[in-house]
Amino acid sequence: MKRLTAMAALALLAACSSEEPVPEAPASEPAATASASPAASAAPAAELNEIPAAFRGYWDAETGSCANWSDAQLTIEARRVQFYESLGEVTSLSQPAPDTLVIDFTMSGEGDTWTEQATYRLLDGGQVLESSFGDGEAFRRKRCEALVDMPME
Repeated sequence: MKRLTAMAALALLAACSSEEPVPEAPASEPAATASASPAASAAPAAELNEIPAAFRGYWDAETGSCANWSDAQLTIEARRVQFYESLGEVTSLSQPAPDTLVIDFTMSGEGDTWTEQATYRLLDGGQVLESSFGDGEAFRRKRCEALVDMPME
């Protein structure tokens, strides 16, 4: 009798064990779909009509104080970028990678207007912004909570 009970218990255990892999297979399929989903949901360059939120905000030179008078200050908004003495209105955007943005601007400042293309790249978890214009050298800025109104040094 003990032997029959033990065999019945083993049979039940084996039956339970064979059912476990079935739920695991469907569970792993959605995980694979979910990991592919962000790439599939990324907006193509033609559909990108605003600067992504990760790039927006206040920026100053890496060694700067985030003062509102800093000539390295940069304020990025949804459709424009405010520089120290000029303003760039976005004419087109593309995002070749999640951390990289290419913007074509119509610029105005100091009585002039011109066109410009800039490439922005987020580094250090979005706390550093590397920017370059045309074939120029890259310049790094740090993220600021706000541009601070402080006396000039």
